[in-house]
Amino acid sequence: MSVKQFRLLTDSTTEPLATKGTVVQKCVMHDYGCASDDTRITGVHHISLTLDPEGGYPFFTHPLKDLEEIKEVK
Repeated sequence: MSVKQFRLLTDSTTEPLATKGTVVQKCVMHDYGCASDDTRITGVHHISLTLDPEGGYPFFTHPLKDLEEIKEVK
């Protein structure tokens, strides 16, 4: 399974290892509504990300606007 990857354009405020320029993956596990909560609270769309190459736990949320999607090279 191919997991969508992003490059952080800003440092994470909750994950110390996720700094600007870090390549992260979209979390494919259940995030228990955390991204939805952060979106509602801040008014900025968030998604759940992980440092795990396979998209597993642990995860953190980050604003979608502060991500650059990494496209697969075919």
